[in-house]
Amino acid sequence: MTTRDIMRKALLIIISALVFQFSVISASENTVKIIAHRGVKKFAPENTLPAIQKAIGMGIDYVEIDIRETRDGEIVLMHNSTVDATTNGGGAVSEMTLEDIKKLDAGVKFSEKFKGTQVPTMREAFAIMQGKIGGYIDFKAGSPEKVVRIVEEFKMEDDVVVYGGIDRLLEVQKHNKRIKVMPGIDNINQLKLLMKSMDLKVVETSIDIVTKEYMAFANESGIMVFMDILGLSDNRTGMKRALKLKPYAIQTDHPDILLKVLQGK
Repeated sequence: MTTRDIMRKALLIIISALVFQFSVISASENTVKIIAHRGVKKFAPENTLPAIQKAIGMGIDYVEIDIRETRDGEIVLMHNSTVDATTNGGGAVSEMTLEDIKKLDAGVKFSEKFKGTQVPTMREAFAIMQGKIGGYIDFKAGSPEKVVRIVEEFKMEDDVVVYGGIDRLLEVQKHNKRIKVMPGIDNINQLKLLMKSMDLKVVETSIDIVTKEYMAFANESGIMVFMDILGLSDNRTGMKRALKLKPYAIQTDHPDILLKVLQGK
């Protein structure tokens, strides 16, 4: 090999290293957090421990869970006000005790493979989430103080966001200002108004409503945007459109696909 060949080879190695380094930097600058809606519910029953464990196993950043309070004051995971849609039972969560709910099968409707899966409590969910995945708490109904105490019990104050109605979120802030509350805000005027009355660090909005102006204002104000792409936009096209808007996080029913989009596959 001639001296020229050696120099050419060395130059190619240097260029390749620089290209690789640049690609890594570019990827890190464009990373977005992924939120698995109700757990990875395409592979396991929604709002159950297997769905959360799947999200953890996939390396997802946040798992979205829906919470409600039972008649005897326990906080459980359930999206609807009744248990009818996802279990083999019927009735309103608020009219059932934890013992009643624990008798239900929350997996058999999804697949025989998950037969015997129970409706988890918030404590049971946090026990497997702690230190492994962030929590996006969709606060459907219940006591804000009880929810805050559970977050504090597992020392997840800095690892969760709480979504819900304004009054409920203000109650959460009253009990613990460290916990980030996340109202759904769809326009700049609403955002400016709430910034005056709340300690606002994060907001939720939808890809079908949000504008570039909204995103620019939120980013300039240091507010993280969690973007919902659920529904008709929850596909590769919608994901790529969302990424161009540079949200902090994207909520999807297809975290496996979003992972591939982020990897350029």
